[in-house]
Amino acid sequence: MEELEHHLLVKTAGWYYTSLESRNLSARACSLYFFLLEGLLTGIWSISLSFIQDHLNLSDTNLGVAVLFSAFGTAVTAPITALLLQHFGTQYVAVLAGIAYSGFLPLLGISKTLEILCVTMFVYGLAWGMVDITANSSAILTEIVAGKTLLGSFHGSYSLAAAT
Repeated sequence: MEELEHHLLVKTAGWYYTSLESRNLSARACSLYFFLLEGLLTGIWSISLSFIQDHLNLSDTNLGVAVLFSAFGTAVTAPITALLLQHFGTQYVAVLAGIAYSGFLPLLGISKTLEILCVTMFVYGLAWGMVDITANSSAILTEIVAGKTLLGSFHGSYSLAAAT
C-alpha cells in the first residue's frame, strides 16, 4: 500500500503529471537551496562588518548599534512574513525574500554614514528575517510531506555555508 502511494501521479501544471516522490525531492532541494543561500550570505555579511567599520571609521560601539538595527529588522519582519506566507504561500514569499536578501547585502558596503548604514542594516534585517522564516517554513512543510525529520540536515547546510 505504501509503495502505491509513492508512485501516485499528481497533476502539477495543468497537463504535467509527476510522482509525489519526485515532488518531495524537489521540495527538499528548494529548502536546501534556501538554507545554503542564507548561510552563504550570512557568512559574507559577517566578514564584511570589519571592512564596513574601517570604511566608515566606526567605533566598536557604533558598529554594534548598526548591527543591532539588523536584529530589529529580523524581529519586525516575523509577523509580516507570517501574513505573507498565509496569503501568498511559501513559493512566492521565498522568491521575494531571496531576491530582497541578496539584493540588500551590497547596499551595506556603499553606505556613506552611520545613519545610512543603520537604515540599510534595518532593511537588510527585514529581508534576512523573511528568508529565515520562509526557509524554516518550507523545511517544516517538506518534513511533513516526507514523514521524517529533515530540519537538522537543513540547519547543518546553513552552518556549513556560513562557515565557508
